[in-house]
Amino acid sequence: MKSYFLVLLSVFICSISFAQAERKVAVLDMTNYNGETGSSRKLSAERLIRTCGVPYFITDSLEEALNYPIIITGSRIQNNALSFAQNQLINDWVFDGGTLITSSMRETDLFNACGISASTSSNTLFELTWDTTAANVFDYIDDSLEVKILLGDSASTTTYYSRYYTLTSGIALAHYENGEPALVKNTWGQGTVYTFGPDFRDLTFRSQINADVNAN
Repeated sequence: MKSYFLVLLSVFICSISFAQAERKVAVLDMTNYNGETGSSRKLSAERLIRTCGVPYFITDSLEEALNYPIIITGSRIQNNALSFAQNQLINDWVFDGGTLITSSMRETDLFNACGISASTSSNTLFELTWDTTAANVFDYIDDSLEVKILLGDSASTTTYYSRYYTLTSGIALAHYENGEPALVKNTWGQGTVYTFGPDFRDLTFRSQINADVNAN
């Protein structure tokens, strides 16, 4: 089942990328910003983009990434990982027309751009269902095995931690089984932010090393 998610996530990001006049994507490596010891999150984002076949560039420089029309973060953005000035640069970049694709959002200075007011962590969310009527990015998602994705086996009682969001101006493109938003799209000025609740690494890398909490 998780292999479906890798394909669908790729299709989703491709649909965003191909809508841009210039289709290059910057993968922003958040490893050092977050003080992470491993690179699995960055590698997960890179593999996802490679699957899409979209031209991309990897950098750990925020300023360099902001030269691209689309940024996908190679990891969640932890609260206070970036300075206030850096968060403002991201806000301004999106407002001026940039597209940000991120996951497991924690940085409160970016909440307005994401169209949310709160981010809540939970390890008891086992299903994600696309709202195929919410936007015109789901043309290829028309099978029940594609519309509903397992994040874990509910018989395991808990699974990996995901985030759900309290919406302000954002709209939910997917929901968990408890009805909470699992993917939020928000228009901010001339730009757009897509915020996934699960971490990209948990959606892709876990299944490839057979650590997906029986999501099959």
